[in-house]
Amino acid sequence: MTPSDRAEALLRRYFDACNAADVETLRACFTPDAVHWFPPGMPGEAWRGADAIAENWARFVAKLDAVWTIDRLLAAPDGREAQFLAAEYPCDI
Repeated sequence: MTPSDRAEALLRRYFDACNAADVETLRACFTPDAVHWFPPGMPGEAWRGADAIAENWARFVAKLDAVWTIDRLLAAPDGREAQFLAAEYPCDI
């Protein structure tokens, strides 16, 4: 598996874990010092640390009842950078 393939697999595992509100898998996707930023205009502060990211996503998913999909994912050959386009859908679609 190439570094690019590993980066893509990690991002897909992250999205699957977000959708499942799987705290343990989410935690495993991040280093202890990770920071999860949000786009401008979204409420709240950045989530800091693997534990905070995982626990906040689990609460967020339970409250929002939505599903995220990856529409496009591109990872650099060295796997150190990736860009993705994702969409959020209500669960009752």
